[in-house]
Amino acid sequence: QLAARLEPGPLAQVVVDGKMRLDDPVRTHMPALDGSPISRVTLAQLATYNAGGLPLQVPEHVTQQSLIEYLRTWTPSFPAGSQRVYSNPSIGLFGRVAATAAHREFEEMMTTTILPNLGLSDTYLTVRASAMPRYAWGHNAELRQVRVNPGVFDDEAYGIKTTANDMCRYMHAQMDSDIVVTSTQEN
Repeated sequence: QLAARLEPGPLAQVVVDGKMRLDDPVRTHMPALDGSPISRVTLAQLATYNAGGLPLQVPEHVTQQSLIEYLRTWTPSFPAGSQRVYSNPSIGLFGRVAATAAHREFEEMMTTTILPNLGLSDTYLTVRASAMPRYAWGHNAELRQVRVNPGVFDDEAYGIKTTANDMCRYMHAQMDSDIVVTSTQEN
């Protein structure tokens, strides 16, 4: 999961900018979820897959329009912070909350601030037309060529597409303290 590697570190800049804290409960930034079990989960628990057993994927019947209701009625399988379970909704909600805290849209924040500040010029949420010939195909269960499926939290959880060169740049940025994202503020 490339997005799971690329997003949490740079989105931590929202914390550095003072717009959120990792010990904030979700309800601090998404008041529509207040009173639900997910509202008490901390952002650190979302970012580390310790939210209480969110599923691997958002169920197929859930849409962007029904997401808040789904999250409000979700029932944890165990107490938040007690077990780590990989979950696209967990990292997706973390990304959505971080963008909300920065008063930005997730894709816009990533593509105009975070990715450029890391020097990732061939990394996309929406692949531009000129890069499509280099966009690798995956295969489904019937061995048909497919691209990443759009869905709830696709940008935030699994929607980043990159090149080997940009991935190397990202790894270098993670190891070199002189390469930093300076702010989540708009450029």
